[in-house]
Amino acid sequence: MRVLLALYLVLSSIVMPGAHAKEAGAFAQVDAHAEKAPPSAEKSVSALAKYLVRPARNDEEKARAIFRWITLNVSYDTARYQSGAPGAMSPEEVLHRRKAVCSGYAALFEHLAKEAGLEAVTIRGHSKGYPISASERQDSDLNHAWNAVKIDGKWRLLDCTWGAGHVTPSMKFVRKFSEHYFLTPPEEFLYGHFPLEPKWQLLDRPVARHEYERMVPLRPDFFRCGLALHSHRWASFEAEDSATVTLTGPEDALLLCNLMRDGKELGRSYTLTQREKGKIVTRVRFPRPGNYILRYFVKRRNESGPYSWALDYQITASRGAKERAEFPKTYGTFQESGAILEEPMVWRLKAGERQRFSLRVPGAAAVAVSVDGKWTHLQRTGDRFTGEVALRPGPVQLCASLDPAKRSYSVLLEYEAK
Repeated sequence: MRVLLALYLVLSSIVMPGAHAKEAGAFAQVDAHAEKAPPSAEKSVSALAKYLVRPARNDEEKARAIFRWITLNVSYDTARYQSGAPGAMSPEEVLHRRKAVCSGYAALFEHLAKEAGLEAVTIRGHSKGYPISASERQDSDLNHAWNAVKIDGKWRLLDCTWGAGHVTPSMKFVRKFSEHYFLTPPEEFLYGHFPLEPKWQLLDRPVARHEYERMVPLRPDFFRCGLALHSHRWASFEAEDSATVTLTGPEDALLLCNLMRDGKELGRSYTLTQREKGKIVTRVRFPRPGNYILRYFVKRRNESGPYSWALDYQITASRGAKERAEFPKTYGTFQESGAILEEPMVWRLKAGERQRFSLRVPGAAAVAVSVDGKWTHLQRTGDRFTGEVALRPGPVQLCASLDPAKRSYSVLLEYEAK
């Protein structure tokens, strides 16, 4: 079965541990056992299954040991993919070659699971590749294969192929384990997998194909960080010169957005994301008519490292915004502090005039506006800071004292006065 190349970009190098990361520690023993499999245990499917399940205390741990060994040891066969006719591979062939396309990954899992006394099946169907145009229709009904395994009398879903890693645009396989694709909840799995047989959606009400095609392509870290769609259920929509998109999520979920056109990032100056009344609100302004991608990145507040790609929307704008439409530049501290900007909402301000500033910064000791080296502190009322400042040409920065124990300020926002 030929897998679409785009499918394999689902796990880009920025993807962090999957949606079930909090549960991963529970599998530490069986994961370590799978990683240490000796060559003597890898001579046949039956021998490997016998070795892998040795420390397993239940069916879930048996399935995990098998999943982990495959994702550790089987690489995506880019040469076979590029041939255009990969053909079927037996589980024994996958075991010995340590390379496969999706059907080989799924076949090996199914046979190892059965040798281990588990009930498992291979599921064939359609997958959404990443990155794709959010409204793109991939007409093939069969472009991917994955598995279901019965745990404690209940069918559960997993994808060894997507759990193992990703292929770069230059056709190089990069091993990058994703926890998300092991026993993924059906309502999350469906965002990237549509089985040919509706029963394998494992949902009380199976979703129709036309609904699946319209669904937003959500990536593993969207679920890991506890996000949920609120304002826009479908992947693509139309707008005039601006749009507002709303998500929900826990307080420690931090988001950044980029607006893209023709495959190029326009930067974050055309978007502003902040929390308002318990929701995560993103305002977007379009510089001219056309098709855009609104791309979200997310991470948890206590995590170091970069933000991870979470989802895309495709938006068609009927017209461009007026001059001075860009939002002020936001820094990471703006998100991390939970700040909410009230005014001004445009990046370019008028030099030589007095400008009113208003924003809320929970927990801040002070907020000041810096203009040409001169600092003007805003008046504080609870967590709201307001005031008027005379502007001179050049950068205008809003800075906050976020740690009362330190006499230091962090930049939240930056404007330009002209």
